[in-house]
Order: sequence, then structure tokens, then C-alpha cells
Amino acid sequence: MPFFMNPLAFYAATALLVVAGVYLFRRQSRDIKVSTLMFFAAVKVPAEGGRKVTLPQTPLILLVELLILTLVVLAAADPRAIIGEEFMPLVVILDDSFSMTAGGESNPKSRAMRFLDRNVFAEKIYRISIIRAGNRPEFIGRRDMLPKEASLLIENWRCNSPLADLDEAVKLAGESFNPGTRILVITDSAPLSKLAENIGWYAFGQPVGNLAITAASRYPLGKVDRCFVEFSNLSNDSKKLEAVVTDKASGKIIEKIDWQMPANSVRRLRFSLRSTAAPVNAKILSDSIEFDNEIWLMPVRKDPLKVALAGLKPSLYPLFENTLEAAENAELVSGDAEMIITSEANLATGSNETCILFLPVASEPMLVRGTVTSDRTHFICDGLPEVRGMWAVETSAKLTGYPLLSVGDRNLFTIAREVGGQYRLSLNLLPEFSTIQRTSFWPVVFWNVFNWRQSLKPGPTDFNFHSGMEVTVNSGGENEIDLITPSGRSQKLVPWKGQANFIVDETGLYKLSAGQASWTIAVNLTSTRESDLTGKITQRPDENGPDQELLKHSSDVRWWFIIPALLLLLLHQWLVSRRRQNIVY
Repeated sequence: MPFFMNPLAFYAATALLVVAGVYLFRRQSRDIKVSTLMFFAAVKVPAEGGRKVTLPQTPLILLVELLILTLVVLAAADPRAIIGEEFMPLVVILDDSFSMTAGGESNPKSRAMRFLDRNVFAEKIYRISIIRAGNRPEFIGRRDMLPKEASLLIENWRCNSPLADLDEAVKLAGESFNPGTRILVITDSAPLSKLAENIGWYAFGQPVGNLAITAASRYPLGKVDRCFVEFSNLSNDSKKLEAVVTDKASGKIIEKIDWQMPANSVRRLRFSLRSTAAPVNAKILSDSIEFDNEIWLMPVRKDPLKVALAGLKPSLYPLFENTLEAAENAELVSGDAEMIITSEANLATGSNETCILFLPVASEPMLVRGTVTSDRTHFICDGLPEVRGMWAVETSAKLTGYPLLSVGDRNLFTIAREVGGQYRLSLNLLPEFSTIQRTSFWPVVFWNVFNWRQSLKPGPTDFNFHSGMEVTVNSGGENEIDLITPSGRSQKLVPWKGQANFIVDETGLYKLSAGQASWTIAVNLTSTRESDLTGKITQRPDENGPDQELLKHSSDVRWWFIIPALLLLLLHQWLVSRRRQNIVY
């Protein structure tokens, strides 16, 4: 089926009404008195134009003339038809970043949707594939969709990513389709590099000044939590910042802000929070661009790890009691424990959830010499200082599992997981013959060990995230984890090897539950790059538009209409030349 490149030519169809009017409005006939010497019975009134309507006298010629004019108008509209295939392939790349929603109802996303409806989805000649460009570009739906199907599926375009990696999206399109396939990029910013001929870059942004929260953090410090919030005026004008920071547990206002911020300025707010279990909310009240006006900071303190001591030499109890007293992330217990430090090789814990930290008993002590190497990729070895001291080992001890620390071919610290799922740490160190426990290495390694064990507890490994990050949740033995997003969407996560992972895109509070336990995590944007809207542009290059690309894949079919018009014109001439008196065509 042909399509028309010059639809304005259809206005010429008004000529059809003019031609029809000539036949419909005819002059009223009059009686004329003449001499009876002549016979006027065969004289007919000529069918000429006039001011009064009469019945058409030549309907066949009228029909032929109207058909000729219709065919000429269609030919003037520049009809085209796709060469070879029935549809033309088109890849649409959608910028999925938050900035596409800036600007109220007339935001870049809504303007882009109207453009796609008029120029892409309204055309019936495309096979459309859609790529959503966020942190990681991904296809929406199946490839080669019809325009109607693509227009329905594009509603999954939510624009809630902290950034749009358009270069990776273009690369994905180039790798997934034939070279030269038309690519249409829908965004609000200018291209960063020169575009290939088959890429059309359509930007629908506008430069706008914006107040935003561009950084936030919360960390424990002694008996209080320290909080940090950064406010930015991302505009070329001075703006008034009104904001409020609230303790959501009590409803108490922690800070009320009324600042006059100069152009392109940043101000930071730091405060201490004694309610370490209370969520904190900071919100800008004086800005209309909402996606970066609010952040949440959830409590970051976890319950101390319960550690028990069993089967150690009496001289070692004071050492580990002092170690646990100094560690804020662990406490010494005498009952149910999550970790047991012992020198008994076959200690029965009664639960596979209890971790064992084994230290051998000295029988054949020996000092090791050489550089201690560590696996820096493992959580327990993160940030360990260089070992500078005497390290005595038990030569008869056989450590099994994955080596974390070693000297030459001798393992010093290993980790293993038993058949039932129980973790076992083995530290070949004899404190009574070593000086390692008096160096900085000792508190750091045990801080890491306790934090690592805490990370295995049921629930998320952290409670404050940036948009686009991956969240890891320990299932605690449950087969499913229920997830509710800030927008209210529900989802079930299926753990694998005790953990479930998912990417957070929406900002706000996520609720997680597994069995009887439940948790809340916060996801914040805090991105200067995404909140800075001063460089956004509008760009609709006609030279790279879909219509120009259409010309390359189509052929001119005006002859479909011109040849029938010429044939009808010959018929019209024959009818006029064969016209006889008293015969109405």
C-alpha cells in the first residue's frame, strides 16, 4: 500500500467541488417569442453555467473529470511504496533517565510521545524495535513490532534511571541489527560524538534551573549517627531554598532550612542523630522539579553479632574478651550464638546457622617467615594492613577450604562451607607465641570477620542505596522474598543459594519480607549529573528525520495514478468529440 510524502497536496482536492459546481449551477432557461415561419422544435437549451441549480445533464463526463482530478491530486502528493519488503526496520532508543520527566505536563517525555505518535506509530510501514536506555540498555518487548503494538508497549517507558547510557544503547542496536538499519534516538540532550548517517537524534529538552539534593549519607559514630545532606542550586540564577529534615519515627523536625543560594552553588548540612533507629527524611519545598527533591536515610546499625567462646586455653579468654569489647559490631554471649570461637576441632554447634572460628592448640609451634599474601577480593581481607609482627603457627594443623591468607605454600587463614551449609573459618595462629595480636592487623581482621558474618543474616546487606544499584537480600532459608516498590508494585524474588538480587530503579522506600521478618530499604537519586538541566536542548534535525530515510527504502509510484489519468483523459476527449445533438452523456 502506498504512502504519501507530500500530504499538503490533498488540499487541491477542493477543485473537485469547483468542477461539480459548474455542472450543478446552470442558467435558468427562458421562453422567446419568434416567428412561426421557422421550426424550433428540435432546438435545445445549451447547458451553460448559471445561478440556479438544475439536474446535471452530462453525468458520465462529470464522473470522468472528477476521476481525472482525483488521480492528479494523488500523484501530486508524491506517493511512495516500500522496495522489496513490506515494512521498513526502525530501532527507537528511549532515554530512560529522570530528567525526561522534568517540566510538568509539557516535559520532554510527553513531547517525545506526541512526536512518536504523529511521525512513527501513525505510519504503517515500520517494523519497530524499542531499546530503553538506562544504566544498562535493554529491549522492551519483542523485536520487529508493528506500530500499534509498539505504541501500546511504550507505556513501560517510566524514566526512572539515574542516567541514560545512550552510547551503549546505540552500540547494542548496531550489534543486534543489520548495518545501516535506521536508529532513532529520543532524548533531551545533545549527542556527545559525531553520529552515523543511519542515526537520527531527536532531543526534546529545555534548559531549566533546578534545586536538588545531590548527596546524602548516614554512618554510625560512637553512640550517635552522623548524617550528611548536600543541597545544590543547579541554575544560573540565585534561588531561595526552603527545605525540612524530619525524624520520621517521632515526627520531630531536625532542621528547617531557609537559605538564599547563589547561582551554581552547593551547601552541605551535617547533623548528629541520637535516635539511631529512626529513619530520616529530607525534602525540598521550594522547587517544582520533584524527582530529586527528597531523600530517605534508613538506620544503618545492625544488631551486634552474638559471639561465644568455647574450648579455648584459659590464657586466650582475656584476649578475645577484650577483642569483643572493643568491637562495636559484636558482643560476647553465653547462650545461643551466631559465631563460636574455639580450639576444639569437632565442636558440635547444634545449628548450621552458627559459624565456627577455629584456632588450633599449640603442640608443635613454629614461626613462619615471608610475606603474607591475601585475597583482596574477599570481604574479610578488605582493607587489611600489612602484617608486621611475629606469626607462630601449629605445624601439624591441616587447614581446609579456600585460602584467605597464606605464606608460600602454607595456608594461614581459610574459609570453608560444610555440607549442611555451616561456615567454618580456620585461623592457624598461636597468640601465646605471636605478636600479631598487638598490631593493627588484629582488630581489622576481626572487624571484617564479624561484619562478614553479619552480612549472612536474613535481610538486605545494606539499607541505603543509590538508584540503579543492585540489592542483595539473604533469604534466611525462606523460598520466596516479597518485594513492594515505592509505587506499590508487588514482586516475588526467588533466592538462589540463599540470596536474591534485584536492581532498584524507583526512588523511595522499598519493603521486603521473608517469612515473619520484614525490612525497609531506601533508594535515593542524589546525582548532580542527572539533576543538572541547564544543558538540555531541543533538536529535531529534518535531514536525519524518518521521512528522508524513507526515501532510501521506497520507490516513486506516481505512475500508478498518472497513467490511469491519461487514459481517462483520452476517454474524456472521445466523449466530447462524439457528442451529438439530443444525446446526453
